[in-house]
Amino acid sequence: MNSFSPVEAGIRMLPLLILSAVGAGLTGIICARKNMSFYLIALSNILQIIGTGLMSASDVSSQIPISDYVIESLLGFAFGISAVCLMITSRVEVDPKHSGMTP
Repeated sequence: MNSFSPVEAGIRMLPLLILSAVGAGLTGIICARKNMSFYLIALSNILQIIGTGLMSASDVSSQIPISDYVIESLLGFAFGISAVCLMITSRVEVDPKHSGMTP
């Protein structure tokens, strides 16, 4: 990642990782009250498309602009939302005998 050391690259990925956990937590809370996973998956897909498009248009240089961290945070939040929604949807839609979870 832009000729950074592994530790520096990992630190620069923290916005994505932290917001991914926040998105997953909020989605779990929302879906525990009312299952809105279809709408949240659609929202997360839109956010991922926007974030990926913006990130691909970003300049590659040794200095990373603040806007890249904002985009990275947006992507992390969208990843967290989609991960939880896909887990909930798979548990709701797939019959337990076909899920591989029963003995």
